Amino acid sequence: MSNDFSHIPDFFREKVEKLFDINRQYSETYLKQLPALEQYKKRHPTQIVIFKCSDGRLLFSRYAQMPLGFLETFRNLGGKFNWGWIGLKESFKSLQRDGYVEYLERKSFQQSEDFLQLQVERQIFLDSLHVSAQLHSGADVDLHLKSEVEFATLVICTYHESRGNNAVRGCKALEFDIEQGIKNAKGFRMSIEKAYQGSRHKVFAIVFGMETDYEFFVLHGEKGQKRYLETYAEDVSDGKLFELICELYPSMPLQMKLDLLPVLRGNIRHGNEIRRANRPNEEMTHGEWILGICKSEPAESITVPNTAVLVGLLNPVLSKVIKTGLDVVIPNAEKGVILFTAACHDEDETESSARQEAKYYSRQGREVAAKHCPDMVRFMYPLPLLVDRKTKLFKLIESRKKAN
Repeated sequence: MSNDFSHIPDFFREKVEKLFDINRQYSETYLKQLPALEQYKKRHPTQIVIFKCSDGRLLFSRYAQMPLGFLETFRNLGGKFNWGWIGLKESFKSLQRDGYVEYLERKSFQQSEDFLQLQVERQIFLDSLHVSAQLHSGADVDLHLKSEVEFATLVICTYHESRGNNAVRGCKALEFDIEQGIKNAKGFRMSIEKAYQGSRHKVFAIVFGMETDYEFFVLHGEKGQKRYLETYAEDVSDGKLFELICELYPSMPLQMKLDLLPVLRGNIRHGNEIRRANRPNEEMTHGEWILGICKSEPAESITVPNTAVLVGLLNPVLSKVIKTGLDVVIPNAEKGVILFTAACHDEDETESSARQEAKYYSRQGREVAAKHCPDMVRFMYPLPLLVDRKTKLFKLIESRKKAN
């Protein structure tokens, strides 16, 4: 069934139709790449979870050139998170459980010969890095893999900044305060570290900065070091990058170090591509025209930068976060704002349940807007959606017409 956008004004309709086209393309690519994603997960068993700001420019998978569906993401405006939020804690633990079950299923289907061959290949690669590390830095790094691959979670806590003009292009939700962003990310990293100290679950947390002009990462080490990936040549060797990981994160498990390597490699490649593109300033500055209120998964196909401020559902005081999101979007909204709300459905979550969730947050968004910016409410155009968890496809929830 085709989606009816007749309630969307003409000046937005083309953009919304394009958003659905992007969603269809994402779905096709995602489904086509599923076998490759499974292979990637076999070779890189570490679960990687990103905590980041809701800013529409921060597409971590794009920055790192990771396979679609590999990274897990949590969003909140300003990159502010609190382990005391019950919704956040339960969502993270659920994500871990799902990842562990998936890991066990993948392992059970993998032939023992394939597993041994993979371990041999990884050890050969590590042996070559060991030689490189000794030649370049003299470091004596233990690079012997355990015979048994263990499930583990790497958490990357992020903040963002603009090196060119942070007062205009930085984090608007934090009033462009870089130091506050770094403080938030480091504080949350410590919260995770304390929460899992002594736990049987292997969780390791680190801090990355996301520079939005050229989209390079800034790496913060365990001992306060700070390294900028923009300073590394595009053809930097794996050995040199592995040395960097060992220098910054000496207590990180070896398997995680190995699985973090492609993230750094992808970002160096991506950042250099962006730098060569010589983008105009307008593309680096806030220009979002969608306010999204939903979990991260329903919106993962919005892969065009600077399109949506996606308010997560983690903060118990959601009205406060929606208000901040409106403050970010409204200056860009000369003709109005699309209010995007969405929920996923599958065999465990019915369409009816997902429909109620999406419509509830659509109402809440309008209620907060009515109090915070009443003149704007009539220029907010609701776009409540159902998202098929398997295909990632959008379906518009049409309003039911009242009977005469």
